[in-house]
Amino acid sequence: MATTTTTTTTTLQTVRSRATKSARCSKKRRERKQVLEMLRKMVPFVNEHTPLLELLQKVIDYITELQEYF
Repeated sequence: MATTTTTTTTTLQTVRSRATKSARCSKKRRERKQVLEMLRKMVPFVNEHTPLLELLQKVIDYITELQEYF
C-alpha cells in the first residue's frame, strides 16, 4: 500500500510540475508577444507580418537613425 501511495504522490507531483512549467512558458510567450507588438507599433515600416529577425534589424536601424538625428 505504501508503494501505491508513493507512486501516486510522485505522479501527482510530476503532473503539477509539468502544469507549472507549462504555465510559466505560456506566460513568457504572452509577454514576449506583447513586447514584440509594442516594437512593431513603434518602428516605422514594420507590420504584424514582419519576421522576427527583420523586425529586430529594423529596430536597431531605427535607434541608430534616431541617435544620429539627435
